[in-house]
Amino acid sequence: MFKKSVIILLCLAALCLMCACGGSEPSSTVRSDVPASDISAAVEAAISSEGLIQVDESYILGRMQIDTAKCSDYVVKITSIGTAIDEYGIFRAADEASAKEVSEQVQAYLDRYLASWMDEYRPEEKPKLQAAEVHTEGVYVFYTVMADTDADAALAALHSLIK
Repeated sequence: MFKKSVIILLCLAALCLMCACGGSEPSSTVRSDVPASDISAAVEAAISSEGLIQVDESYILGRMQIDTAKCSDYVVKITSIGTAIDEYGIFRAADEASAKEVSEQVQAYLDRYLASWMDEYRPEEKPKLQAAEVHTEGVYVFYTVMADTDADAALAALHSLIK
């Protein structure tokens, strides 16, 4: 009787080990070698926003208050014509710890932008700012201030290159 109990317990333990090992999906990896300029080109091709221009480092450091020293490269584009507030940014951080810091800085920028919004100025544009989100994927930090369809298309363009 003792032998049968031990054999049954060993079989149950082996069964539990086999079940525990076989059910996990492989984790998806995120590339870290795609230049921000390549991602920007894909975003531009995917969205309908027009008249976006790339801003320089002084804009990012001054107005946005984002530490570009934490990034290996970046692209931020804002509307240059019309009254739309469309913009997006891609920051490729040096590492994931830096990406976390940059993500927090981008969120702080968006929070300041929304807090300073004058409701009487272009009230139809405010929902874009209210819906703005920061996405961190590996070393990439990405944000959009756009209509939902363009924001979704821009995020899909990012994912198509880094996943």
